Amino acid sequence: MTDYRRAYVPGASWFFTVNLAERHNNPLLVEHIGPLRAAFRYVKQRHPYHMDAVVILPDHIHCIWTLPPDDADFSTRWNLLKGHFSRAIAKGEPISASRIGRRERGNGNGDFGNICCVIKTIGIGMSITSIGIRSNMAG
Repeated sequence: MTDYRRAYVPGASWFFTVNLAERHNNPLLVEHIGPLRAAFRYVKQRHPYHMDAVVILPDHIHCIWTLPPDDADFSTRWNLLKGHFSRAIAKGEPISASRIGRRERGNGNGDFGNICCVIKTIGIGMSITSIGIRSNMAG
């Protein structure tokens, strides 16, 4: 099993990339944007954070959060967000036998409760001047 090592720094800003497990032609996030927004609000009410930036694409999310000065627990926030979102959408996506055994939905890989997540610490006190998005789509 993978051994994740994360630096939990109170008050830091974090960059996250969150992917669906089944990404190919999967518009789940944009088709269910209402429940996704509600999940972000739900978590923010219970565990405050500042959303510096967010980009929601059909099959993944990029976002930058800054946590409160005395808080470094982004893991709980992602766990709550994923759970709230998963419960708000209809079941029916294909799920492998191994995921059924772990009681997982088809929207992630087990990290942070079924969400594949890339985490990078931006740094305390660092300002964000721009965020670039590149598309591989022709046209």
